[in-house]
Amino acid sequence: MEPIQPPPKDATNDKKFCTLRRVIGYFSLGLLVGSLLPIIFHFIGRSAELERRALCLGNESAVDKSITMCVAEGGQPAYDFGQLISENTIAIDSLRCPSTDTPAWDSKATSRPATLEELDTYCDYVLVGGLPLDDLAGETILVYELPANHWYEGSFVVRIDSSVVFVKGVEGFRAELQKTQNTLAQLRRAKL
Repeated sequence: MEPIQPPPKDATNDKKFCTLRRVIGYFSLGLLVGSLLPIIFHFIGRSAELERRALCLGNESAVDKSITMCVAEGGQPAYDFGQLISENTIAIDSLRCPSTDTPAWDSKATSRPATLEELDTYCDYVLVGGLPLDDLAGETILVYELPANHWYEGSFVVRIDSSVVFVKGVEGFRAELQKTQNTLAQLRRAKL
């Protein structure tokens, strides 16, 4: 008796099966990579934003130090950034948030911005002017930036007590700014 032989394999079916398996494998790999790439790019962009926030914190600290120097030397607070620049207590580049596309000041230029409007081209921060420093509480905002600078997640504010704080969220920022505006309004009414 002869052993039973398996039927001959159809070579074309094996090739079709292998090709189908490869296509499914490549498709699965493409789906996996395609779903992971946005996550990877998000974390890369997020870490770059956190680095820019650290630089922004340093810039706002420099602004606070220059205002403090101005008060220590002259007894009067600066009411605009032009005064700080003209007194050489701050560099123009310190008024720029690295998270924005505000153009950088050309340090090779021989002249400085002549007007406040020209200076605003290079400036991302807002100095709250007209503050009577002696009468204000520590949480009053002295300098701030808009939350749009940091993906609307919040903004840095410099308070009158020289603390630089990241206020989270647009609503949190608005509440902080409203407190400062209310404090200033009360002081103005009290002095009338």
